[in-house]
Amino acid sequence: MKKIAFFLLDFLGFWRWALAAAGSRTILVYHGVSSDTGSGIFNYRKKFIQPRNFENQLRWLWRFYTIVPLNSLLETADPGRRLAITFDDGYVNNYTEAFPILKRLNTPATVFLTTALVGNESPLWVDRIEYAIGHAKKDTIDLTIDGKSRRFPIRSREEKEKADDFLRTYCKQINGEEKEKLILEVENQSETKLRLEGSPYEGLAWDYIREMEASGLIHFAPHTKTHPILSHISPDEARIEINESNDIIKQKCSQYIPVFAYPNGQPRDITVSIIETLKAAGLHYGLTTVPGSFNTIDDPYAIKRITMDATDDMRFFRLTASGLRARLVNLVNIFRAEHKRPEEFFHETADPYLKEYSRATPEGYSFRERKRLTLQMLGNTRGKRVLDVGSGPGVIIGELLDQKASVTAVDLAPGMTELLKKRFQSPRLAAEVGDIQHLRFSANAFNMATALGVLEYLKEDASAMRELHRVLDINGQAIISFPNYWSPWRVWNRILVFIFGFTWRGLKRLLGKEVHPLTHREYKEKEIRRLAASTNFEIQDLVGYNFRILPFPLDKLLPGLTNIIADRLKRNERNELKWLATAYLVRFKKIN
Repeated sequence: MKKIAFFLLDFLGFWRWALAAAGSRTILVYHGVSSDTGSGIFNYRKKFIQPRNFENQLRWLWRFYTIVPLNSLLETADPGRRLAITFDDGYVNNYTEAFPILKRLNTPATVFLTTALVGNESPLWVDRIEYAIGHAKKDTIDLTIDGKSRRFPIRSREEKEKADDFLRTYCKQINGEEKEKLILEVENQSETKLRLEGSPYEGLAWDYIREMEASGLIHFAPHTKTHPILSHISPDEARIEINESNDIIKQKCSQYIPVFAYPNGQPRDITVSIIETLKAAGLHYGLTTVPGSFNTIDDPYAIKRITMDATDDMRFFRLTASGLRARLVNLVNIFRAEHKRPEEFFHETADPYLKEYSRATPEGYSFRERKRLTLQMLGNTRGKRVLDVGSGPGVIIGELLDQKASVTAVDLAPGMTELLKKRFQSPRLAAEVGDIQHLRFSANAFNMATALGVLEYLKEDASAMRELHRVLDINGQAIISFPNYWSPWRVWNRILVFIFGFTWRGLKRLLGKEVHPLTHREYKEKEIRRLAASTNFEIQDLVGYNFRILPFPLDKLLPGLTNIIADRLKRNERNELKWLATAYLVRFKKIN
């Protein structure tokens, strides 16, 4: 079915429309060019393009683009449709197969080097898995995945590809230490280990790099030392990966450019700390693998590139290089329920989340009202031990530290915790990544706790309340926020979603607007009281905040008026009209 669709889209020339609609600057990313069929399951994901197909692709690109060096594309805004070619990782086939074609067609390119692969110091972790599974001497391997034993049959090629695909994806979700342990176990059970020299996974040699530079066509730039997903290792480890890669390339390459390509390259892989490390290293741009072209560079550390893996078929290549493939994926996703885990979403949005607090939007107003009431409920915290769960970038922490409180901040999102640590340096502040349902602290450790914008994202909230009860001392207090189910604004939104859900979601996507990827629950007041009683808490105060009355889309069109009305109505935050507010803030007292 896909092949038929690709044929029709190509035959009808839809890629021409996509080219016309694309931005003036496009970056393509290849991994390699190889005629080697290899053994095992080598290149089953087709990240290496056949040489004859690569040459045909370049000839096609020259017809519709001006191909320029990457640094020229990034630093100048010349008229016309321009394109840059990049290669990630630094495989030897970039020299043996791609370089002769690039020279023959006088085409510039930039290679992002994983420097441990250069000179065959160590293979990429993805290739270690692929090789071990593909050449295993057993029919099954038994691994521990998420704490549970799992058997992988690897007798047939199909089974091997399936196992490799699962393990590759799983390794992208765990930290660097766990990943290395798992890969070693795969190699041990497979009774085989990748040796780079002479293999199709081999890396470039420095002599080859110097020859490529001498042509004047090829530039080199850093892609880390060992290709970890940087957000899955510590900031110190990420700093070493970036700096060692950058330093050796600057030292050895005459055609070095100060541009970095993120391993894996998705938004969740990039944190504030990583960007700060790039800046400190003198790297002026960060390249992702998020597909798209651009006219201007809004964020130099989040530049899009179109991945060219699996484009040997010329029809598929045209759909991909023109940007049409990415547009089609977005259209398909219009009708697909796209949900993210809270830790993933907030990790990616740490900086915008903090900026929202100072903006004159209804969301910013709501954040400020919640902060005002939280500090009011906490009262004098001097000398108190305060636990801030779901701390985000630390929106109440500055005031708590000013009052001489000792604060422990916990958040699921590493990006939030990193931003918090950057904003505050105090011996009375401890910050860590953690989960409200599994707090690592001893019983009775804190006098007070806050959980703002936390419980609504949990599948089971009572366990979180019980954990707060455990870590609070006798008579300890917790301030927790709850979205209000009966708020007129929320009721109206539920009606809109019921009637126009798919249509509105599609319209927002087509307009390039973000569709909020998180789902959360809303609470009735009686549900909050029932939750308190079932977890040994007493409600001492329950107030409404953010009286956002104007319905959507008026609240978006008239944000100033929305905020003025909300400010006038906040006098009702504790009376019988508090149900008009979009959320409740509740002060609980621990009872035994």
